[in-house]
Amino acid sequence: MIINSQALGLFGVLFFSALGAWGLWKQTLFIWKERSGQSVSIVNFSFGFSYFAVGFIYSLEKNLLALTLHTVGRMLCHLPILAGLYKFKDITRNEKILSILFFLGIGITCFMPSADLSFLIYSLGSVLTYAAQPLEIFRNRNSGTVEIKLHAIYFGSSIFWTIYGFAVNDFILKTTSIPNIFISILIIALCLKYRKQIQTTT
Repeated sequence: MIINSQALGLFGVLFFSALGAWGLWKQTLFIWKERSGQSVSIVNFSFGFSYFAVGFIYSLEKNLLALTLHTVGRMLCHLPILAGLYKFKDITRNEKILSILFFLGIGITCFMPSADLSFLIYSLGSVLTYAAQPLEIFRNRNSGTVEIKLHAIYFGSSIFWTIYGFAVNDFILKTTSIPNIFISILIIALCLKYRKQIQTTT
């Protein structure tokens, strides 16, 4: 079972890292092509960058090569999205403050004796910040430049990490992956709903 779990984990990291990078690239293109960040949650992406940065520190501490490669790739993919959001989106004062706090957490983690607690907090926090995305779509009554393909990928990867979490009996994976399945479904449903309404009115 240990061998099967390791093989499953390796496959998941390689496959969903590549697929997720493609989805993030599609989101980047959508933002920069439309020159808009409408309905794309800056809270979700600024926290996401911070989460993967903390995960990178954690991976170095634990000598986890697969996680190191995964987190570096995700950080690089988040940068052009964040640049586009800061350039084209009207960011509120509260969103700026939250983003700064998220980024400060990276620096704090560097000076902590262990990254375990910080990575746990960011892992659990990722669920809450991901939930900010459907809320922003619903508040605007418009899916804007939210890339539906990215969240379809998140849906698939959340199912995978849930299965893997139960296979290795990992509390964090089980706790964070299951809610993300339902959040990604909600995002996809809202995108389809509001894009259909726009097509109907035009």
